[in-house]
Amino acid sequence: MTPSLDFDVLTIIISQIQLEDPYDYKSLYYCMLVNKKWSEAGIPILWQNPFAFNEICSKYPLSSGRIIEVLLSCFNKEQIKELYEKMQAELPNFFEAESTKSTLFRRLQTFNKPSFNYPSYIKSLSYRGLFMSTIMWLKSSPYNDHFGDQSSIQIFLKLIIRSLLKLFTSNQMKFKRVIIEGMNDNQMKFKKGIIDGMNDESYWWEYYIFSKMLFEQEFKSLFGSIRKLDIEGVDEEQVEEMVNGWKDFSTLKTLKVQINKHLSTIVSNTPFLRKIYINKGDIHFLLPLLASPIPSRTLTSITLHNVKFDKSDQWELLSSLHNLEKLKLIVCWIHPDVDSDARQDMISKVTNIRFKKLKLFVCANENDNGMTIEDESKQLLLQWGVSQHALVVSENFEDSRVRVFHESLERVNLVGVEGVRAKRNLYQNYMKLVKKAQKEQELKKNKTQENASINTIQHLSEEEDLI
Repeated sequence: MTPSLDFDVLTIIISQIQLEDPYDYKSLYYCMLVNKKWSEAGIPILWQNPFAFNEICSKYPLSSGRIIEVLLSCFNKEQIKELYEKMQAELPNFFEAESTKSTLFRRLQTFNKPSFNYPSYIKSLSYRGLFMSTIMWLKSSPYNDHFGDQSSIQIFLKLIIRSLLKLFTSNQMKFKRVIIEGMNDNQMKFKKGIIDGMNDESYWWEYYIFSKMLFEQEFKSLFGSIRKLDIEGVDEEQVEEMVNGWKDFSTLKTLKVQINKHLSTIVSNTPFLRKIYINKGDIHFLLPLLASPIPSRTLTSITLHNVKFDKSDQWELLSSLHNLEKLKLIVCWIHPDVDSDARQDMISKVTNIRFKKLKLFVCANENDNGMTIEDESKQLLLQWGVSQHALVVSENFEDSRVRVFHESLERVNLVGVEGVRAKRNLYQNYMKLVKKAQKEQELKKNKTQENASINTIQHLSEEEDLI
């Protein structure tokens, strides 16, 4: 029965596997092994985001490097020749060993050409994933030990990554999602010693230098249709180079970024921006920007993560966001110098706003340094969310305590379930719980009424017997 499934049905099935767990590449890979039809349906899904190995590359290092091997097999003769000439000019020592020369370029020339044009399926680019995958590939390659010094490794990595970007350009690719982010401590620890002769400082520097290639005019066409852009852990100089290099953000619908001086340039050039995720910073600069004419008309979702609130913040400006549907405050905190009266005044600025379309309000905290679950200010915000007829979610990350509120039912306590950080489609998932609770309450109510009716009938029967 399975091989006869309609192609569109197969695509839906495999897409659902990917949606359930975006990092479950093993299950997707097994789908490819069923038969040719399953492979044709699954390959485009499997390759939509091949560089999503940011957090799991330490678990699957060979798989991460294998991606680069497959992409190199897609090079045509001209691209192989260009890479050969570039390396010959910039890495003359690399060709001193005949075995090295024959290993790399003979493999490129003798690769069996893939049955699929894998680059054409890529919709998302994580630059950190690309960088780490290239390092993993080099680490596992037979010519890893043929570099004379650290600078040779740097040049080699640069040439490979640039060749891959050219491969993407030659396929007329246009990324829908782009992730540009820095290295965290765990990733730096993982990389330490991966390439002999490169220390942590070299990794940081090379990652920073190589990322600038994304903003060159030669590769501008790759980033002309971005719908979702994530910028995290990079300095303002990189953001400035990105803004100057790409210029056009007119197709952007979702933006995740830290508050910086270039944020206004991006937002003012995004006429269709619907979702914004702000990570770290002071909100006093952000509020007037969100209330400006363009974003105030288009924004439907705002997430503030690790953002500081102060008494001077102009929360009342958000009243101009007439289409806002979701507001999330994740590990946000109030400046410790704000006294109780000023805090009350600040909270009242929020609770006085009425969002006609608000359907989800989230307030999640991690420790006692900010708005905790017992904090009176947070309780006022939760009550305000319910009064907006929204689904309200409160979570404490430390004890996995999740509370869901809705005007249609009493409070639902969920302990140990996936919370705000882990859940996909948060609103839909929690609404399912609300509807389930509603049914249970309705059944309980009906059962109570039924028991009351039975008791009444029995009582009347007893009275008739007495008569």
